[in-house]
Amino acid sequence: MNYLTHYYFNTQRSVYASASAEFHFGVVLPDILSVYDRSLRFHTSQIHANHDELWQGIINHLEMDTFFHRSDFFKNSYDGTRNILKKEISEKLNIRPFFLAHILVEILLDHVLLTQSSDLARRFYESIGAVRIKDIVHILEKHFDHKLDGLDVLINKFLVTRFLETYIDLNNLIYPVNRMLTRTHQEALDVHDKILVGNILQPSLRMVRDHFPKLIHQFGKTFLNSQQ
Repeated sequence: MNYLTHYYFNTQRSVYASASAEFHFGVVLPDILSVYDRSLRFHTSQIHANHDELWQGIINHLEMDTFFHRSDFFKNSYDGTRNILKKEISEKLNIRPFFLAHILVEILLDHVLLTQSSDLARRFYESIGAVRIKDIVHILEKHFDHKLDGLDVLINKFLVTRFLETYIDLNNLIYPVNRMLTRTHQEALDVHDKILVGNILQPSLRMVRDHFPKLIHQFGKTFLNSQQ
C-alpha cells in the first residue's frame, strides 16, 4: 500500500478514530525509511512487545501491507498492469515490468482515493503534522543501533512538500514513478510522452477502479466484521 491508502483504510476502523500523530506517522515510517536506506527494515517479531503508538503504527503498516498484497484486488490489478507494461514498454529499456506494475497499482490507488475524497491528502498531512522529528530519529537510531544522518531532513521534506496532494492529477503520477525507477537504478519514463499516459496510466487506472470494490469488500470481511 502507498501512503494515502494506508491512511484511508485506517480511518475506516473505529479503533483508530482517535489515533495519535505518532501512530499515523508510524504507519508512514517503513516507506520513508525505504527512501532513506532500502537496507533498513522493520520486522514484526522485533517490535510486537512494544506498545508505544509509533511502533503500533509500524506494526499496522506491516500487517496491512501483508493483507493488501494477498488481496484479489492486488493480484488482478497487478497482473493486468504488468501485461500492459510488457506490451507498451520496449524490452530494450532498463525497466522491470514486475516492479513498475507493483508501483503503479499502489500509486494509482492513491489517485483513485483522492478523486473520491479530495481532502484526503490534507487530512493525512494534518494527522501526522504534530510529530517531533528529533524524537523519531532518536528512537530509530536506538532501534537500528547507529546514526541516521540526514533522516531528519528527509522527514521534514516529506512533511513540508506535501507532494501527495499532486496525485489528484493523473499526469503528475509520472514524477513519483520516475523517482522510484531512478532510485532502483532503472530508466526514467519520458514525462512528455502523452502516449505513455494514454496507453499505460489510463488503462491501468481503469483496471484499478474496476477491482477496487473487491478490496473494500475483502477489507470489511477481514477487519471491520471482526472489529479489530
